[in-house]
Parts: sequence; C-alpha cells; structure tokens
Amino acid sequence: MKKRFTEQQITGFLKEAEAGMPVKEQEARVQ
Repeated sequence: MKKRFTEQQITGFLKEAEAGMPVKEQEARVQ
C-alpha cells in the first residue's frame, strides 16, 4: 500500500495545526 504522505509531511501538518493553521487550509495547500 502506497502512503499518501511522507512522515515529514505529516510532521509538518501537525506542527502547523499546533500553530493554529486550520486543517482545511492545510488540505487545500496539499491538493
């Protein structure tokens, strides 16, 4: 099974979420 995100990307998402960036905004940037 192919991973959709690398561990580095996931770590980045979590750090941004902690900083207050909405998850929806993160999703929009990725796609």
